Amino acid sequence: MSKNNSFFSDKKFTDKKLFPYGISRSGDFSLAQTLLLEQHGNAYRELQQGLREPINEEETTFIEVFKGNKDASTPHELVWKRFLEKTRNKVKVSSFSSRQVKSDSFDGAVEEEEW
Repeated sequence: MSKNNSFFSDKKFTDKKLFPYGISRSGDFSLAQTLLLEQHGNAYRELQQGLREPINEEETTFIEVFKGNKDASTPHELVWKRFLEKTRNKVKVSSFSSRQVKSDSFDGAVEEEEW
């Protein structure tokens, strides 16, 4: 792959913090989406954060989408939008707790209401 191609990155994109078993095993993305993220995710992130200058119109449009000036329409834009939605809403939950949950006592009696 030439370095002049859109969204070129020579590293595989991973996010070990939010996807410790890999993006492909998360169940959040299709195979095609996973391939795009793994191949181009570093470029997407760098473009969005302003760490990389766009090399063509496609990358310039990508930046405009994530500035909120345009709607996502290309596979690159759509998959990065989905990634951001999934990672912004991802919450780590632990069911392990040393504290017991206390609730109001409920004796099972139900009062009848008049309609």
